[in-house]
Amino acid sequence: MPTANGVDNGNGEKSVVVDSDSIREQFSKTIEQVYDGVSNGEVLGYGVTGEVHKISHRINGQSYAVKVLDLSRVKTDAQMQQLRDEIDIMCELDHPNVVRLEEVYETPTRVCLVEELCSGGELFDRLEEQPLYRYSEEQCLKIVRQITTAVAYLHSKGIVHRDLKLENFLFESTANDSQLKIIDFGLSKHMTFDEAEHDTVGTAYTVAPEVIRGEYDAKCDVWGVGVIAYMLLCGDPPFGGCGGPEAPMEIRENILEGRLVFRPEQIWDSVSKDAKDFIRSLLETDQSLRPTSVECLNLPWLKQNDSDSDSEDDGEDRDGDNSKDDGHYLKYGVDEGKNDGEDNNDDKDRNQHTNSKAENEQSKWWKRKWLRHKSK
Repeated sequence: MPTANGVDNGNGEKSVVVDSDSIREQFSKTIEQVYDGVSNGEVLGYGVTGEVHKISHRINGQSYAVKVLDLSRVKTDAQMQQLRDEIDIMCELDHPNVVRLEEVYETPTRVCLVEELCSGGELFDRLEEQPLYRYSEEQCLKIVRQITTAVAYLHSKGIVHRDLKLENFLFESTANDSQLKIIDFGLSKHMTFDEAEHDTVGTAYTVAPEVIRGEYDAKCDVWGVGVIAYMLLCGDPPFGGCGGPEAPMEIRENILEGRLVFRPEQIWDSVSKDAKDFIRSLLETDQSLRPTSVECLNLPWLKQNDSDSDSEDDGEDRDGDNSKDDGHYLKYGVDEGKNDGEDNNDDKDRNQHTNSKAENEQSKWWKRKWLRHKSK
């Protein structure tokens, strides 16, 4: 898997070296020479270490989002490593329901992540715009299927998101049938199947009980999907939080005890048994009994009416390769039994350009590694 290490190039500037799984190309221009709006473009969002602006390519006019990370706010080596891990992970990913990283520019004072522009807004805001502040079950099913497929893809790459919540999903456009994209990999991490994590991370209303206890694996993401499904169907979180009246300790105890109640009844009485069974399965406090992300795709609720989405997606990743496993449909190369190291068909373009000293800025483009599963 790619690793990133800071290397001093002799003039005080830190450059990031990525191993052969990711490919770096260096260009002779600064980001301001390539894009308009880096500093004064429309503000799309705010983060702990900087802002997100809308930018446009100076030549072709294509719009993107740039996440500008102020390195003066990165105080520790651990924070710097977390930033490098985020970039490494995004370089690996290519999926219709995962935001795409296009380019990375770095100076001694900042890192700029150029990403595809998602203009449809957050899932959180879109939920609030719905009649009665909730989705119909049919709408919810389509959204949760996209989320689960994307999470299964991440897990197939050995990546755990660790902070799935409504705010970390953006719609590609304002269209009603717009695709949904996972964003913000700041807390994401590579994990092996037999590895347990101990860092307490995440968001109060979606955090899994095993994360609170301090020992967890990739199934913490599955819990997050269950919380999101519940919220989309009724408008409220299952265990409190998210602006509700519950105190933090009450939310914590509700999660640890698994106090899942389908209320108010006038809403949940109209929701199918399959949908409620799906949520119960994902919000199982014993992670050993909780389904994997791939198993979630085969639960009855997500399997219904799946032929339409199958015909649209046709089991293809962005390279157009199909993926099948034992007769079960696996979208976009999601394969429970394979990992990235077993795929020997990756195409890698190894062009390198000369270093630049233009305005003391070294720009980098780390090409994403394409996940390819050849049909046999």
